[in-house]
Amino acid sequence: MFDAQQMAGALGSLKAAADIAKAVMGAKVDFAVKEQVMSIQQSLLEAQQAMLAMQEAMADANKRARQAEEALVAANDWAKEKERYKLFTPYTGAVVYAIKESEARGEVPHYICTNCYEQRRKSILSYAKLPDGWYSLRCSACKREAPTNFRSAGQAKYPPE
Repeated sequence: MFDAQQMAGALGSLKAAADIAKAVMGAKVDFAVKEQVMSIQQSLLEAQQAMLAMQEAMADANKRARQAEEALVAANDWAKEKERYKLFTPYTGAVVYAIKESEARGEVPHYICTNCYEQRRKSILSYAKLPDGWYSLRCSACKREAPTNFRSAGQAKYPPE
């Protein structure tokens, strides 16, 4: 496959050939020679157009390859990150993902939203006081809530491993 430098060289060669054909057309030659030179010029023009189309296709392919590589890196990063968490029920009826103590690496215990986790996002839940005085764990990203069944905000804890 051509790289950009080879493509530029090929386009330069085609331009040089076109210039030579143009010079021959300007010289005093018979009609048959001019007819052949015009045919060569047409072929050169078509080759230049094909090379430009190939150059565009190559740029698009390179862009798609970069995007695929970035997606793969992101997927690998998420795969590593999600292994740090465990499904946990800190309160009756409240299902969250909690960071494992062995994976905390200095982070305080915290919970992340199960909905966001499934969407490959890490959204830390925070305690929110409801109008009736009860507390829930609320996701700031998707607005989901998990009940705590307590009237005071607790503190996140590591899940049992």
